Amino acid sequence: MSREGDAVAVVGLWHLGSVAAAAWSTCGRRVLGWDPDSQLRSAIAEASGPVSEPGLDEALRLALDGGILSIVDDPATAMAEASVVHLAYDTQVDGVGNVADPRLDNAVRAFANEAPGGALLLVGSQVPVGTCRRWRDLLHAEERDLLLAHAPENLRLGSALEDFLHPARLLIGADDEEAFERAARALAPFSEEPMRLGLAAAEMAKHATNAYLALCVAFANDLAWLSLSVGADPMEVAAALRADPRVSPSAPLWPGTAFSGATLTRDLITLRDVGERCGRPELFETVIRANERHAEIAFGWLEESLGSLDGRRIAVAGLTYKPGTSTLRDSLPLKVVSQLLERGATVAAWDPTAEPFEPRARLTRERSFEASVEDADALAVMTALPQLSDVDWRALRPARRLVIDGCMGVDRRAAEDAGWTYRGLAGA
Repeated sequence: MSREGDAVAVVGLWHLGSVAAAAWSTCGRRVLGWDPDSQLRSAIAEASGPVSEPGLDEALRLALDGGILSIVDDPATAMAEASVVHLAYDTQVDGVGNVADPRLDNAVRAFANEAPGGALLLVGSQVPVGTCRRWRDLLHAEERDLLLAHAPENLRLGSALEDFLHPARLLIGADDEEAFERAARALAPFSEEPMRLGLAAAEMAKHATNAYLALCVAFANDLAWLSLSVGADPMEVAAALRADPRVSPSAPLWPGTAFSGATLTRDLITLRDVGERCGRPELFETVIRANERHAEIAFGWLEESLGSLDGRRIAVAGLTYKPGTSTLRDSLPLKVVSQLLERGATVAAWDPTAEPFEPRARLTRERSFEASVEDADALAVMTALPQLSDVDWRALRPARRLVIDGCMGVDRRAAEDAGWTYRGLAGA
């Protein structure tokens, strides 16, 4: 039974789900949104996205005011009225990066119980390979023609709504023709030429994409260390590498910060675990270890330069894992802040876009870069914020002119010309 004109239910309303709800609302179909977090439901109902994304709040407001998008308090209501249920949780992980999110299985069981016959479960959440086939078998056991397809999300923080509305590629994983066709018709407003894969292939493609990006980051950072050791400018080496026509100009091959956030690590761990089962885990384990080592460089440079950090005032510029986003989820800079506090330092943090963080003793958030640096024993630049390109290094008033560049976010020459000591990966 096909019910193409019915509602789309979006289950999960954090980053992926809020963007999905806004995007689906542009398609002329009624959208029902639900999340187990009542505060998050209330925020979305007020057109306030959980993460700063260009155009997101405005799109939510337009959809809510137009009666296209409704936020509901009962998941059964959303699923019972929808012909497509978009599973859109941002997948949670445990302390070491393994997927640990019972909301996913709970949502699939609810879909099996509540969805009308012929409904499609469209899995957008990132899940370990093998998960979608397990869920498909569960749905087939219901004998109500429930369908499942996997369209793995590929959203970048800072451009997520645009990425959803106009994807560079749209993957649809399905093991049967009807599930693929239903998913392709539902997603046609965003892409008329999806790439069809099997369920396991779609899951592996997402793992592969993130693992490749992680490999590029780790490779560029280790290459920078090697370049410095032989007197070569790491940025010149990276520029020459990227000029080769066999290398994608979009690949993240500039040296800088280690990758952080759960996404890349989660997929590396998944592929490593698959590799352990088939005897090929070494590559992915090496990338994980190389990144973990590189993540310690800023803290290590601070200890080498200052000795004991107890009682030191450290300015930290940049708290998000990359420019252009507000989320502090799994942020490497925040981990460095925690390390500093544990060593007895006082931290003056500055980031003009980061969301609020939990207050802690000896941690202040300054309103300006200049205020954070005043009387500091060192400045640690952890995110390559665009505002740093306009810094007047001579006008700053630290206790000591020491800058730790943990992300290639500092103009080394400008800082050194102003009398600062530079520690980082930028060539002289």
